[in-house]
Amino acid sequence: MVGKRPRAGISDLPAQHGQGSLGLLPRLRRAVVFTSVIGTLLVLAASPAAAVKPLKITFDLADPIGDAQMSAALSDYCGAPIQAVSGGTVTIHVVAAADDTFKHEIDKWQIHDSFINLETQVTLFMHDVGPDHYWIGKDGHLYVAVIGRSLTGTGVIGRVVIDTETGRIVSQAGKDVGSFFDQVCDALT
Repeated sequence: MVGKRPRAGISDLPAQHGQGSLGLLPRLRRAVVFTSVIGTLLVLAASPAAAVKPLKITFDLADPIGDAQMSAALSDYCGAPIQAVSGGTVTIHVVAAADDTFKHEIDKWQIHDSFINLETQVTLFMHDVGPDHYWIGKDGHLYVAVIGRSLTGTGVIGRVVIDTETGRIVSQAGKDVGSFFDQVCDALT
């Protein structure tokens, strides 16, 4: 759809969409999972067994409420009725240092999304896969390296390192496939 909406790159999204440090609605899914389990993981990390082996927990990402919110956001952005259905899993591994403090976390993502233009029945399937690696930097900030096919997150197939305290992109390597919203709208409208 040429002329209807501006193309947005990863660094343009906060200003254009005002949806957080990266401006990515799908990224919220990761943040919600991360913050909803961090308390549980911290309690488990305090146990003596945690120092021996990493903590591991798996979540199902099917979320009808999130699908409805994503459908509404995409319909608004694309100017056409879009239905979004997401699924998949995230497996979170938390590793403690020898002194029982947080060392790093690896979140392994398998996301399967389908998007349907309800007027034309054109369908798009997206598959995101790859780990997110979290660690505390020397400056005390929490960093994440989003690695792999992050079509619904950073819009990069490769590696993007983000300072989660500031939202600043520290480094980016790989193929920038553009914003999630543009990918979906371009394919369906």
